[in-house]
Amino acid sequence: MDVAKTDKPTMPIETTLPSISIAMCTYNGARHIQPQIDSILKQDYSGAMELVISDDCSTDGTWDFLIAIATADPRVKILRNAQRLGFSDNFMHTIKRCTGDLIALSDQDDIWETKKLSILASNMGANLLIYSDSSLIGENGESLGIKMSDRARMFSGSGTIPFCFWNCISGHAMMIRKDLLTHALPFPAGIFHDWWLAAVAGSMGTIGYSSMPLVHYRQHSGSQTDSAQRRKRPRNSWGIYKARALLLSQLANIPGTDQEYIKKLSTLWGKRRQEWFCPRLLIHIVRGTPEIFSTKRNGTSLKFMLSAFLGQRWRRKNGSE
Repeated sequence: MDVAKTDKPTMPIETTLPSISIAMCTYNGARHIQPQIDSILKQDYSGAMELVISDDCSTDGTWDFLIAIATADPRVKILRNAQRLGFSDNFMHTIKRCTGDLIALSDQDDIWETKKLSILASNMGANLLIYSDSSLIGENGESLGIKMSDRARMFSGSGTIPFCFWNCISGHAMMIRKDLLTHALPFPAGIFHDWWLAAVAGSMGTIGYSSMPLVHYRQHSGSQTDSAQRRKRPRNSWGIYKARALLLSQLANIPGTDQEYIKKLSTLWGKRRQEWFCPRLLIHIVRGTPEIFSTKRNGTSLKFMLSAFLGQRWRRKNGSE
């Protein structure tokens, strides 16, 4: 799968601090990648650290830049895919090659606070996953005056139900124990990798949260997500319905105390496809409150429950199924 890579020695043994791997995926990121890599290599963490970067067949000079960085700094290991894998599969490919006790995920176009790794590692405790708040910046690095916590209620603790319909834990802000991968790999097709990691961590253990914004999260036209909510797109009800059906079917396979509830939720959500009205689904969602709405800040739970009560069958007439 890898047509080129740099050979690096294994990380030095640390007796006091856990070793940390940073998993970064790149694709045509030449415009913004240097500030992000600089911010990673300038981290104040005093334990062993490696930066593992997998390039997904960039065509804009990103790969040449990575070769130069890897040549200059032995902490950087680079890989290049022989063919395009896509965002989530490339992250899975990259994470598998990380050797650290802890793994932090990184986008190619953000900027990290110098203390990000040291703060998350020192507060990891017994958690399987820890994450921080983020501040949003624009195309040219300007502050947008928005934090991720302004868009969602930030979750900590345990459980899978809070991740049934929304996710507040972004990959760029998270650090995981390598042990989590035993339960989380492989990533299910069609599911956001960070959403899946959060759900599995909440089921298998606990999640920690730092309210300090430790990432400047860049928003631009090529961003995977629109956290600034600036893009105007028509609502695709069928697409949202089917994406949630896929997610629920996968969450139902995660063992844990919430499994029985999510299995029934997945079944009722599937039946909604052929129903005009879904009172059983509505009742089941009500039974899951407040956990189901524990990460949702915008909108009201009443509006969502009303939409769940109304089945999808009537939408078939417009051919959008």
